[in-house]
Amino acid sequence: MNNMNNQKVGLTVTNWVLSILGILILSLLIILPPVFRVVFKEEEVIPPTTEPIIPITTTTCTIQNRVAENYTEQETIIFEHRGTELEDYTRSVLRTYLDPTIYESEKQRHGVLANAFTILDGYTYSVSPHDDTLVLEIDEIYHLGQFQESMLVVPGDSEPTVIQSKYQLKDSIPTITQELTNDGYTCTSDSIE
Repeated sequence: MNNMNNQKVGLTVTNWVLSILGILILSLLIILPPVFRVVFKEEEVIPPTTEPIIPITTTTCTIQNRVAENYTEQETIIFEHRGTELEDYTRSVLRTYLDPTIYESEKQRHGVLANAFTILDGYTYSVSPHDDTLVLEIDEIYHLGQFQESMLVVPGDSEPTVIQSKYQLKDSIPTITQELTNDGYTCTSDSIE
């Protein structure tokens, strides 16, 4: 029995190293997460704020029976806008000619213009002749976000033609309609979304 009492009970070097490593790893697991949170702060993810989308509204202004030397015309301008800021507009003119020879001449001239203007960005020009009633329907569409004033030589002309918009992107619709109303146009608004 004396032999058992004299034996040293203790840890070997390997056990000591493993115990110390275990304590260190356990301590690190307890200490490091708060340290990581302080050192490596998570960026706050702020969701993007969405501004309310303002629907597209149209305002239509029309004038009828405008008399010129060789024709009478009706003009309609349709403005597309968000809130009170202009984005695009379409100008449509119906010209009724009294003289068939002038009608034919103008039909040819506007047909040449329609072909020449096809190269322009943000601008569409078209003409629809109605031979039985001597009416030319002329449509101009301005996409003001793309349109830029341009100059080009129309075939058959010696001087360049300037293509410009009477109205600009973000122009004030109340100002435009007031000016047109003062000039005799009738204007109405509606929503098209």
